[in-house]
Amino acid sequence: MADSFRKVFRSLFGRSLAAHMPQEWGSELIRNPKFLFGCNNIFRKSAVLDVGGYDESMRTNGEDCDLYRRLRAKNWQFIYDPAARATHRRSDTVRSILDNYWRWWKSGVNAYSGGISLRSVLGHALFVHLRYSFMETVSHDLAARRIALLPLDFALLCYLPYRDFRLWLDSRLTHSN
Repeated sequence: MADSFRKVFRSLFGRSLAAHMPQEWGSELIRNPKFLFGCNNIFRKSAVLDVGGYDESMRTNGEDCDLYRRLRAKNWQFIYDPAARATHRRSDTVRSILDNYWRWWKSGVNAYSGGISLRSVLGHALFVHLRYSFMETVSHDLAARRIALLPLDFALLCYLPYRDFRLWLDSRLTHSN
């Protein structure tokens, strides 16, 4: 298992995940972090049932943040323990990495929770995706000399607004039917 883990993180996609979407908060125990990563959590069943369980419409990426927000709203307490580990065997493509990044962004900041408009899509493209998703990612990769990740960084600049635009279009089609 350790060999397959090392092989994943030697791949371009594995390095991108490790650099830009680490599923950990560091080496210290944290009480009530911003959110908990969904791959390795233990919850009280009664608490999860009390808030209505997982939102199955979210399928992947976001259901963990959503559940965490609802539990925190009911004053449940959480602990991030860096000793807890989960290993995923992944087989990523450029599209799966870009989709994963978009879903992470969308659920992590609870984007468009109040609805989506063309104006909000354009605003996010200019003031969020360009400024933070792209510029910060490129800056970090250049500073860390992760030159091989730059093509994925540039792909994010186009793909994140594209996914937002598709979400807006889908919402328009849903409301017009």
